[in-house]
Amino acid sequence: MKKALDQTIRDLKRGVNKKVLKVPGIEQKVLDATSNEPWGPHGSHLADIAQATRNYHEYQMIMAVIWKRINDTGKNWRHVYKVSIISF
Repeated sequence: MKKALDQTIRDLKRGVNKKVLKVPGIEQKVLDATSNEPWGPHGSHLADIAQATRNYHEYQMIMAVIWKRINDTGKNWRHVYKVSIISF
């Protein structure tokens, strides 16, 4: 029950990011790929992120999220781990 509630809250947060905060799509994909969830990033997200690095503006957005995530500590250790996954 708690896991389902946590997942619903995460989904709501993503919706708010998209609609209210207007987080760009590629930035949201990087955030999703480096989330704290116990499973790895989806292959299609990784492919989209790799393709987006060819665009200078999107590359800057991707790297900003990566640097933010790589500096996380403590309970957000999965952020650092998943950044290392998408880097290779």
